[in-house]
Amino acid sequence: MAASAKKITNKKHIARAEMERRQRNWVIGITSGVVVLVVALLVYGYLQQNVFLKKKTVASVNGEKITLEQFQKRVRYNRSRAINQYQQNLQILQLFGNDPNSSLTQQYQMQLQQLADQLSNPISIGQQTISQMTDELLIIQKAQEMGITVTDEEIDRFLQEQFGYLPEGAPTPTPFPTPLPTSTLSPEQLALVTPIPEPTEPPTPTPDPNATPTDIPEPTPTATPYTLEAYQSNYQSFLDSLSALNMGDEDIRALVRAQLYYQKLYDAITGDVASTQEQVWARHILVTDEATANQIYDQLQNGADWNELAGQYSEDPGSKDTGGDLGWFGRGKMVPEFENVAFALAIGQISKPVQSQFGWHIIQVLGHETRPIDTQTRESVRQQNFSDWMSQQTAAADIQTFDSVWQENVPNDPALPQAGQGSVPTNP
Repeated sequence: MAASAKKITNKKHIARAEMERRQRNWVIGITSGVVVLVVALLVYGYLQQNVFLKKKTVASVNGEKITLEQFQKRVRYNRSRAINQYQQNLQILQLFGNDPNSSLTQQYQMQLQQLADQLSNPISIGQQTISQMTDELLIIQKAQEMGITVTDEEIDRFLQEQFGYLPEGAPTPTPFPTPLPTSTLSPEQLALVTPIPEPTEPPTPTPDPNATPTDIPEPTPTATPYTLEAYQSNYQSFLDSLSALNMGDEDIRALVRAQLYYQKLYDAITGDVASTQEQVWARHILVTDEATANQIYDQLQNGADWNELAGQYSEDPGSKDTGGDLGWFGRGKMVPEFENVAFALAIGQISKPVQSQFGWHIIQVLGHETRPIDTQTRESVRQQNFSDWMSQQTAAADIQTFDSVWQENVPNDPALPQAGQGSVPTNP
């Protein structure tokens, strides 16, 4: 009987021990599973924030993507440039004083306020950056379609120039002459204008009895040459300063590559802009009503003096005292109503009254010829031509932006430092 009871007791103990073992294993399994799940969630969160999210597309141009990581780097770079501009303007303002009545002070204060407003609006900077990056990508695509390339050597040379390292000497700019208007007036033109009287006697220089010979400057010691090692050190210091923006050499080279592609494409598209253009030389008398204009026209037809009528009647303060002379101008400089008539008139011909938004004009053309244009005018034409070309390419391209992605993740750093807190990295 005792042996049977002992046997039963052992079975109960074994069953209980097995149940406790299973319970322990179950608890350990659940605990391990929870730990694994927590670790997995943490890893996924890290990957989502630092890997997957950064690879999301914020925009695409003809199927080529711009990632969130690229976008965020560029936003921070653009913010740093705006902050640098703010600080430079602030230094200039402090240098020249802060007189509230000065136009210079008001100008810089306005610029400072605009930059501060821009930096306080991340969405605004984000939108500008998206537009900038899609334009750059489209430009690179179009340039490559035209066979344009940018080499690593060109990028190296550009960076070296930005840091003042010029192993091959300073680049020689392509000369573009700025011609002066030297047209010889014909007898017909001379009869239409009142010549400026010349002095009767040339001025005689008066010698200074106290004058002394001009000192010849002594040679200045030659500065230590800027070596390759010094450039590399300066460039590395610049890259180190960009670490706060999470940018490095590859990012800077990408910026330079985009800039070089732009310049090469710009030159290719606008290289055929002529250095001459059709121009007219005209003068006018401007009045506010048609009746007065007709009266002046009739007087001119009867031989009245143009300069006297211009001085008496013209409402154009910039030209009335010089006979209404507007000088030489090309197409696009005047309002269309005025321009169309001026370019259609023969030399010496006087137009009937012409109405524009400014009033009623009587126009006389004094000259009409193809003339050289100055560098500034030609560059303005080139910029307009390229802008028109880009508008056409943008309209034809497949450009998509994913606002929900970039707007939820647009950086708002670096922030504008408070007074005395230093500055962000300086760009090359």
